[in-house]
Amino acid sequence: VAPQTLRRELRFPTEYSGHLTLTGSDTRIKVRIVDMSRSGLGLAAPIELPVGAAVAVEFDKGTVFGEIRHCVPVSGYYRAGLAAL
Repeated sequence: VAPQTLRRELRFPTEYSGHLTLTGSDTRIKVRIVDMSRSGLGLAAPIELPVGAAVAVEFDKGTVFGEIRHCVPVSGYYRAGLAAL
């Protein structure tokens, strides 16, 4: 069974650009939002994001607050999952 079929919600591919801010930090990290679901975002980031970190992602559709659930290196960038709060 493919992992995508085990997901509770559909993910929709996107190509939004945005900025991620770690809670308690003024540093903004440019990210790409590669997919969205009702419960979170899939992100591509230039640096490793700390798992468990509370973050805000700002993009042209609004701001999403959440927690980084996973982050793995993939061909020159990091693929991260954000669970929305």
